[in-house]
Parts: sequence; C-alpha cells; structure tokens
Amino acid sequence: MNLFLFEANNICNGCEIKSISFIDVIISIILFLINLYIIFLICKNYKLKIKYIFVFYLYHIGISILYLQYAFIYQGDVLDYYEKSSNVINSFKGLGFTYSLQHILGTDFLILILSFFKDYFYLELLSLNIIFNFIGFLGLLYTYLIIRSITYNNNYLVKFFNLLFLCLPSIHWWTSSIGKDVIIYFCLSLIGWNFVNKSLYKKSTLAVLILI
Repeated sequence: MNLFLFEANNICNGCEIKSISFIDVIISIILFLINLYIIFLICKNYKLKIKYIFVFYLYHIGISILYLQYAFIYQGDVLDYYEKSSNVINSFKGLGFTYSLQHILGTDFLILILSFFKDYFYLELLSLNIIFNFIGFLGLLYTYLIIRSITYNNNYLVKFFNLLFLCLPSIHWWTSSIGKDVIIYFCLSLIGWNFVNKSLYKKSTLAVLILI
C-alpha cells in the first residue's frame, strides 16, 4: 500500500522502504487516537483550551508528514535510523557491560529505542514516527506552559508573539519525526518546566533527564 505523495521511483533511491503497510496505518491511527486522549487529559489538568491544543497537534502532524516526504526524497536520517535498527537488541545479548554501554550513547541510543519497538511491538516506520512526533509535541506543549507561566501577567501582545513563536515551522520541523532532537527537546522542556514549577520532579528524575 503506497501512501506517499510522490511517485515510487522518486522515493528514496537506494533504501529498502518504498511504501507503508496497511497494518502500519491502522496501528498509527490507534496511536493517534490514544495521543488525542492523552492531550485531553493534559488540557484538563493544566486548564488549557482543548480545541486550540488539538489544532496545534494537527499542525504538528502536518509538519511531520512533510518531513517524511522530504526524508524519502532526499534520503533523510530518519530512514537510516530505521533501517539500522533491525535486530539491534539481539546483538547486545552476550556482550559485556562496558562494550554495551559504549553503544547506548548518541545515535546508537536512538537506534536501540527504535529496535525495541520494532522487535517487541512490531511497529513500522509510520507508527514509530507517530510516537516520536507525539513526544516532540509534548516538548512543545511544555514549552508553551513555561512561556505561559513566565508571561502570565504580560499584555496580550506579548502573549500573542509567544504563541506565534511556537507556531514557527522550523521548531515543529525538527521535533516532528524520528530523531535525537525529539528526545533532547522533550527532556529540556521537562527540565525547564521543573524549574518553573519547583519540586515538580524528584531530584533523581531530574538527573536522568539531564543525562539523557
């Protein structure tokens, strides 16, 4: 099942992925609905306007679709990460702790995460992209909460420009798909939210976020 906007012969010359499976689409839809429910709970907890946050999320999804199209045309890193993540976890079995530790840093850490979802949950490219896209969206959402807390007493013009800043395509672009940027940005947002809301997380949790 080919779901790409471009012709197959123009997509990612040299990579194995040429289309997205029907099962992957179904799983992605289920994950999307779960994400919407999580967003609903977050909006309820932080007293956010649900309809605006939903639109914000759909905007982020739209950027993600464009990012995937770009990746398939120009062979982006997301495809390289995905293809390298096959059976990576099995290769760790029998290796020493020191050797394994050397390969869970940087890009290898990301590939290890992808391998976990692929080998144990049988997720494919689109469903994995939905997961990382949502993590990136949560990072943006916490950024919005930070800005809202800092500019709570400011006038509407300041609040408008803060909201406009969060709608910049470049911010959504690098947090919309599979990549290290998504995890880093999400952790930084949680750290920032922790400082704005003191004692929100335990010191041990904060230390883990900083290490990531």
